[in-house]
Amino acid sequence: MIRPYFSIKHIVLVSLLWLTATTVVAQTLTATVDRTQLGKGETLELRVRYDGQTTSEPDFSPLNIDFEVLSQHQKNQFSIRNGSTVSNTEWRIQLLPRTTGSLTIPPLSFKGVSSQAIQLKVENSQQGSNSNQPVFVETDLNKNAAYVQEQLLLTFRINASTGLQSIASEDLMIKDASVVKVSENQYQKQINGVNHLVVELKYAVFPETSGELTIPSLRFNAVIPDRRDPYSSSFFSRGGKRVFLYSDAKKISIKPKPATYGSGEWLPTTAVSLSERWSRPLDELVAGEPITRTIHISAQGLTAAQLPPLQITAGPGFKIYPEQPQLDNDVTHDGVIGTRSEAVALVASKSGNIELPAITVKWWDTSSNQMRETVLAAR
Repeated sequence: MIRPYFSIKHIVLVSLLWLTATTVVAQTLTATVDRTQLGKGETLELRVRYDGQTTSEPDFSPLNIDFEVLSQHQKNQFSIRNGSTVSNTEWRIQLLPRTTGSLTIPPLSFKGVSSQAIQLKVENSQQGSNSNQPVFVETDLNKNAAYVQEQLLLTFRINASTGLQSIASEDLMIKDASVVKVSENQYQKQINGVNHLVVELKYAVFPETSGELTIPSLRFNAVIPDRRDPYSSSFFSRGGKRVFLYSDAKKISIKPKPATYGSGEWLPTTAVSLSERWSRPLDELVAGEPITRTIHISAQGLTAAQLPPLQITAGPGFKIYPEQPQLDNDVTHDGVIGTRSEAVALVASKSGNIELPAITVKWWDTSSNQMRETVLAAR
């Protein structure tokens, strides 16, 4: 009887070939998501699993076409089951869809294997006071039209009927306009009989050119309790569902300075005031000794930088020595109040009576659409 001959070399070679074949067959790349239907501004988690150990990663750049990659984490696992070695590498990627409609997570390739494409549906859910969303944002402008350099008040209200763990936003950037944040507050409000926490942000917007001004949509990043996690609303939990809210874009017509205004600094506002303060009583004025006169000009809805230098001149019997003007902006719930303070040292050259001329500031009343003047009377 002839027996087959297997050397140690043959056995090792066969074993290595079998292990290699087993490894090749076992290597797969699998992609899954936590859900395939979501609303605008909602995120989803993509899990990509490779059945093997690796120090590199797949090329995730195809995701950037339709998604914003918010975070990415890698986890390696190694274990022995029933005497067999099991290892895998998993990437967890948080994605934010860039658009609504039907989207596709494309196949991903890694080490000769590929994942399957995943179909998603992103609904353009409407946000507003009648929305059934747990959190939504309202956008409000105080005017439908304005003059160039006139203050506009832009308000965002984030309404939450559920616990709001955190809220953040991008910086508000508006082309051809300057922006000043004037207030941020919180209060409670009932909407359709449901209590809501309202976070209100208000900005003063100053258009720099006439024409159509576009206020872009602003993105807010909110974290609310996750209904799939029973402990996400716990005080000790750091979990939660991350959602993105988008304000409505606005367009507003910006009118140029009226031709009837004439020359001079353009001041579109609702009120201008002039006042003065002296360093000591005027009945103590002595020839040759300086006294300081400080004049304040304030305007509602204008910044201090928009206020013009005051025309303070010397006259018969006295000289003036101006100091550096001081500019201040006070922000309130109604917007910006700009103040310009100009101080001058006044020196009378001789005894007797001197006259300080009136100071006049011309401005445009945006509430009545007419030119007005504010006067600090002569004395």
